[in-house]
Amino acid sequence: MTVGAPPLLPAPGEASRATPSRSWSRREHARRNAGVLVIATALIGLIALTLAAEQRRSAHGLMDPASYDQQGGRALATLLQDRGITVTRLSDAQQVVATATAQTTVVVADPDGEPDLTPLRRLPPGTTLVLVDPGDESLSVLQPGVRLGGAVDGQTLQPGCQQPDALLAGSLTSGGDTFLETTTTTSVSCYSGTVYEQQRPGGGATVDLGSAQTLSNQYLGQQGNAAFGISLLSHQPTVLWLVPGPAAVASGGTTPLDKLLPSRLGWAIDQILIAVALLMLWRARRHGRVVVEPLPVPVRASETVEGLGRLYRSARSRRRAATALQAAARSRMAPRLGLRRDDQPHAVVDAVAVRTGRPAAEVAALLYGAEPGDDPALVALADQLDALEAEVRRS
Repeated sequence: MTVGAPPLLPAPGEASRATPSRSWSRREHARRNAGVLVIATALIGLIALTLAAEQRRSAHGLMDPASYDQQGGRALATLLQDRGITVTRLSDAQQVVATATAQTTVVVADPDGEPDLTPLRRLPPGTTLVLVDPGDESLSVLQPGVRLGGAVDGQTLQPGCQQPDALLAGSLTSGGDTFLETTTTTSVSCYSGTVYEQQRPGGGATVDLGSAQTLSNQYLGQQGNAAFGISLLSHQPTVLWLVPGPAAVASGGTTPLDKLLPSRLGWAIDQILIAVALLMLWRARRHGRVVVEPLPVPVRASETVEGLGRLYRSARSRRRAATALQAAARSRMAPRLGLRRDDQPHAVVDAVAVRTGRPAAEVAALLYGAEPGDDPALVALADQLDALEAEVRRS
């Protein structure tokens, strides 16, 4: 049998193992992608840590009396308890109203984070309401006559007023929002407007603190911050500390999913999508022509033919082997017959029949025939194709 053009590669599933070139290519591809996998894993870990930190901060938020974080209020709550003040942490405004009395100070740690502040309008007369870093939304509900007036950078501020708690504390390390009263004059502005006290109808007062840092764990030990916080919150024997929690479920109703998720989850998802898009863009490859990859070791053509032959035999792929033999024979005879390799079968059969004198049906059976029934028939086909090629060469 004459060795000619390389046989066709086995069809998927017909070969029991990959060639050495393919195995080497896969190892090289895995090695190249190792760095990408490490970067992707690190990125996912960083995003997970960020989400965990944000979740922890939302669970122990600004001025939370149970939080030991720098922005928490555990230090101030401990100082109050050491002085005999009862500090109770609540997460629902309805519970605060139901528990509050005229001998109560109510602290709202993050007013704009509370789903519904409306119940706090019904606090008993004489109650002191302290809003820590309120925004426009919470002011519009609880103090329609007060609005934000600007901001002061964090610095050491002097009282600038005759409010007893401020005079006792002296200077503060403070800053944040300032407040302006627009409808009444029953108010006191201290520390450049960052501390604002307004009398409530029926008795009691509402105190606005422009920054949550003033009484936080981080800054409580600076200047007169601790003295101011203790004096402000110790006028009454009981402190109800409202820390925003999930929205209360109405009777017979359900809570929307977006109300139960962390507020910054949407931002984190956007960051993940952007990171994935950038990673895909980085790893994207331009489609082009197939590039021949060098083998790791030289392989002789005869060894390649023998190796593929063994694969054909192990896979019992007589059809593919016969097709490869017929295609190789046609390819070698075409130049001698003045034909192109892509000519139609009938043109090839007619040309070979005329050159050799064989019947066209016999030539068609040899060059385009069906699959041999067994291995001896496949060997016989190879011998007949060799004989047919020899006749074409001699003619």
